[in-house]
Amino acid sequence: MHANPSDIVKLFILAAVWGASFLCIEIALRGFTPFSIAALRIVLGASALLALARLRRPLAGGAARLAAAGHRRLPEQRDPVFF
Repeated sequence: MHANPSDIVKLFILAAVWGASFLCIEIALRGFTPFSIAALRIVLGASALLALARLRRPLAGGAARLAAAGHRRLPEQRDPVFF
């Protein structure tokens, strides 16, 4: 399989963004706690994925409820399980 030139450009952009995130985290650690940085990254990533999913196709009833809840409790466990 041969890669298109646009695929190679996308790969380099992905590598640049991924590499820059380590630098940004190092700078952010000077003013924020690791937990707050991780929480912000998770919220931003989840928001971006949810927006992308909504643009492509609206969530069906069951999937929308699961995405809104974010977790469910299994009968044999005391603590909620996060998906």
